Amino acid sequence: MVDGNSAKKQWISASELKISNWPWHDHSKYPTPEASVKCIYSDKGIYMLFKVKERFIQAKFAEYQEAVWQDSCVEFFAAPDSSGYFNFEISCIGTLLLHWNQHGKEHTPVPPAYIKNIKIISSLGNKAIEYATICPVDGYSVECFFPFSVFTKYLLMELPKSGTSWRANFFKCGDKTPEPSWGSWFPVNKPEPSFHHPEYFGEIRFE
Repeated sequence: MVDGNSAKKQWISASELKISNWPWHDHSKYPTPEASVKCIYSDKGIYMLFKVKERFIQAKFAEYQEAVWQDSCVEFFAAPDSSGYFNFEISCIGTLLLHWNQHGKEHTPVPPAYIKNIKIISSLGNKAIEYATICPVDGYSVECFFPFSVFTKYLLMELPKSGTSWRANFFKCGDKTPEPSWGSWFPVNKPEPSFHHPEYFGEIRFE
């Protein structure tokens, strides 16, 4: 299903969540990016479609677990239960960083062997964008599939079904881009940009 086609019928009918909270954005200097995400699921995993419009794009990092938050980046933080959360961070060219964060312990990088069934396709392709480039007029999209098998490597959990809810948040960032941006779906009440706060996750419900 993950083929990079953001116009297919599954996405057209899916509900859209707006990344609309930008408390750390310098609105006096830079226009506010537009960012949203749609989510659907199957018995295999979660599918997501991020759409972003911003003035410039940059993606210096092209290898798994590199510092993609410094590039034009979207993120999905998910806590299926109360023991911890995962942070999926994806650059505009589809480069992934993924950690498991157990409460009270160090962040644990998820090993490459665990992510072989993850699929990510960006409308921008997957080659590094070393220098800031004008964003396409229509923006860009990043389509993802995150299998439940990644979650069950760390959690004893039942697979989601209709009525199941998780705590989660969605973000847009770009710490080292020409126009730094930090936005979230659910508000994060911190004085400085910081996403690793599960107390500020919202609720997503599987239907």
